[in-house]
Amino acid sequence: MITGMDYYRTGETDDAAPIGPFSADELHFRDDGGNLKQYWVHGAGLKKWATKPHPWTALYHHILKHVGNPEKAKRIASQWFHDHFGYWPGSRKGKNPVGKG
Repeated sequence: MITGMDYYRTGETDDAAPIGPFSADELHFRDDGGNLKQYWVHGAGLKKWATKPHPWTALYHHILKHVGNPEKAKRIASQWFHDHFGYWPGSRKGKNPVGKG
């Protein structure tokens, strides 16, 4: 039985993710792929959070490891969640197609 945070552990590591700290420019999409947004929203990191039962929470925990500041990690996770799914986390009052809101 999976409990607590165990369902976020996929057996994969974040070793392939770019290493921070990051400036504001490095957090945004660039064509060269050398930034966090490219990795987590469009690259190999996407499968580590987008298919989880609670995708925002999974993304937040991954981003927090790289950013360090919890409030900044929450803002980034919310924006990138919106960029990927097209709606804000917690919206639709429980009618999110990927889980309870």
